[in-house]
This record gives sequence, C-alpha cells and structure tokens, in this order.
Amino acid sequence: MAGKRAVIPHYEFLRKLDSHKPEDIYLIYGEEGFLKERILHGLINRFLEPSAKEFDFVTLYGDESTGSDLVEQADSMPFIADKRLVVFRDFDLIKPSTLATVIQYLDNPSETTMLIVTATKMDGRSKTIKSFLANGPVIQCKTPYNAENLSRWIRDELRNKNIIIESPALMYLSSHIKLDYFTASNEMDKLLLYIGTEKKINLEQVRACIAVTNESNVFDLQNAIGTREIHKALSLIEKMDNFQEIGVMTITLLSRYFQLIWSIHLLRKRDIMDDEIINTHLNSAPRFFRPDYIRSANKYSLQETKKVLSLLFNCDKDLKSLNSDPKVIFTKLVCDICS
Repeated sequence: MAGKRAVIPHYEFLRKLDSHKPEDIYLIYGEEGFLKERILHGLINRFLEPSAKEFDFVTLYGDESTGSDLVEQADSMPFIADKRLVVFRDFDLIKPSTLATVIQYLDNPSETTMLIVTATKMDGRSKTIKSFLANGPVIQCKTPYNAENLSRWIRDELRNKNIIIESPALMYLSSHIKLDYFTASNEMDKLLLYIGTEKKINLEQVRACIAVTNESNVFDLQNAIGTREIHKALSLIEKMDNFQEIGVMTITLLSRYFQLIWSIHLLRKRDIMDDEIINTHLNSAPRFFRPDYIRSANKYSLQETKKVLSLLFNCDKDLKSLNSDPKVIFTKLVCDICS
C-alpha cells in the first residue's frame, strides 16, 4: 500500500492528463458530471487500445453490481491488452454490505487491470475513500462557484485550442450563460462554429452568438437542413421571428457548415476514411459536432453541396438588397436546398 495522497482537483488532473502515467486504481467523484465524463473518457482514450475494447473493457454500475462483481472483473486476466480496463460507475449506489470486499481489492489490486471508479458523493472520512487515496489518484469534480470561476475555465479551454478570447467577451459570455461546465462547453462549440478559422473572439461575436442561441432556433435549423428534414426546417422557420436581426449571420453559419461538407467530399475523393477525417481533418469544427458533418455529407453529394453554396451566396445578396420579408426568403431557400 502506498502512502496516502491528497485529493486532486479536476483542473489539475486534466492539465496533466496527456503526460499522465497509468495507475491501477482511479476514483473520479463529485457533482460535476460533465467533467467526470471528460476525465473518464480521457483515461479510456489514452490507455485502452481500440483493438482491445471488445475483449478487455467492461463497465459495471453500482445499482446493478456488487463488490464481488467488481473484484471478479478486476481479477480477470486481459485477453489482448497488457492491462484490462474496468469502469465501475455510480459507486456510491453500491450495497454497503459489499464494501469490505472492495476495500480488500483496493489494498491489493491486480497489476493487469486498470480500475476506474466514478461516484457523485463520497464521505471523505470513510474507510473506503481512505483506501482509494492510499492506492491511486482521487479526482474531485466540483461545479463552478461563480462566473469568475467559469471564466477561468473557459479561457483555459480556448487557450488549449489556440484561441484567444478578449476580456470583455469572456466576462460577457460567463455572465450570460448557466453556471455549469456543460452549458459553457456547448456555448464554446457554437462560438467556434461561428468564428470559423479566426483565432480571436471579441465581444461583438459573443453577443451575436448568444443572441442566436437565446432568441432563435438557428442551430436546430442548421441540423434540420443538414439532414434534409424539410418539414422540420420549415416548422422552425415559422417559429422564428427575428430573421431581420439574425438573417445574414444565419447564412454565414450555414455557409461554413456546407464548406466543411464540401471539404469532406474532397477528402473522400482522396480515399481518406471518415474516421481519419473526423480525427485529423475537420480542425475548424468542434470535435463533438464532427460526426454531424459526416452525416450531412452522406445526405448531400458533391454537386448538391456546390449548388447549396451557390444558393446561400444568392440568399445573402437578397437579404442585403431586397425589401422582401426575410422569412419568405429563408422559406424559399430551405425548399431549394432540401428538395
């Protein structure tokens, strides 16, 4: 048994994850589910070979499994990989009567298994968490305390993507969204889609993007057009009353969307597989949204994509020069694109 360690804050562990060396036992706990999932999947992606996932990876759940189930899986030998990876979710829901079995394993873990345990609540005075602390990293995921706390996280996240956000823009963003990391992550993804290849975010861009998010269904409209769901797209347009303010910006977002679809078709012509396109080539799109572009590329051929970009160019000119109702212009646009 190693000496007792200190609980590691989530931000400290995430900062060092890329250079982290594997250990036999991990506990990830706290109320912040988004960060728990990020750390969990970060460990899985770093230490589990894709070829071993079918044979040497298993997930158990605390409301369905016992301590004996955990030990049985953790003591099993790996089939392909050097280490078997066992994830035990919702550990705080496990039957208390089976915890003694778990503690025995924690004090003498298998050298051929990596055990990753997640929980929402853990008693810091309990024998169980003391055993975790003595034998592996214990990472705590806390919700942001205030807008300043959230701002720091947003700035660090964008810096990791080589994006700079100006201070007024950062303050505006963190004070106008829900105080949690999941919401902040979604808003950042939308911002990155909006700014395209630019490397700096200013206040005007944040205000515009939050206005789109709060006052319209433009991202839902983009998804509906991307999947050629014409009835859904037309229904969304009917509900949107602020095309006068967001019309040109919506065209900008749709143009960037279909430019990426165009890029996918060109990459496919070079016999590049979709997995490689997602992982390597769509750098201007947030990773979470990249599969959506692949699905849209399956809905629109290269020639159809070229036609859509032309339609968007003409629509942009119409919005800026005609006195027609923007909703009428967008309705015609959707019909022309999805037909």
